[in-house]
Amino acid sequence: MAPDSAITVLRQKAMEMLRSNPDQPVDQRITQTANLARKFIRLQHNKDLMYALEMSGIYIVEKNLGPEIDAYSTITDDGRSFIILGNIKKSAVRRNFDLAHELGHLLLHTTVDMDTLTRQEHKQIEQQANEFASDFLLPEAEFKRDFAELPRHSNPDYYIEMKRKYFRWLLWNTVLTN
Repeated sequence: MAPDSAITVLRQKAMEMLRSNPDQPVDQRITQTANLARKFIRLQHNKDLMYALEMSGIYIVEKNLGPEIDAYSTITDDGRSFIILGNIKKSAVRRNFDLAHELGHLLLHTTVDMDTLTRQEHKQIEQQANEFASDFLLPEAEFKRDFAELPRHSNPDYYIEMKRKYFRWLLWNTVLTN
């Protein structure tokens, strides 16, 4: 992998952005990082996520690792980014969440040694990756813009395209947080 692959450049930009605003609340920095990532990889529709990540230079491997492991990510010594999806029987919606969650780790936690974290620190890191995935898969500004462009809010037929673009994520996020 060339050191200037898109994911490497994105990781550097994300790290610069995260370092430049240390006084900003963490949730705002996570949202900004998610928005940066979505724009940087030019993701227009969540159904194209795996393709967009692979085109950015992330190697994605699907391997049945049993029911306990959803996914994990790593960066090799030579700078290659990998996402390993651990349960190949999941729905496309859950796969996208796992991909976005692991992208969050690759961008937010590049310098974190996961093996040295306490249980509480690990829980906090996982929550941050979940927040990243939420912001990445359902960007607030884009959703509001799409909603504002609906010709008639009172006609359910006009929501079909938004449902195709977002609903599955909304449904999953509701299940995940309840």
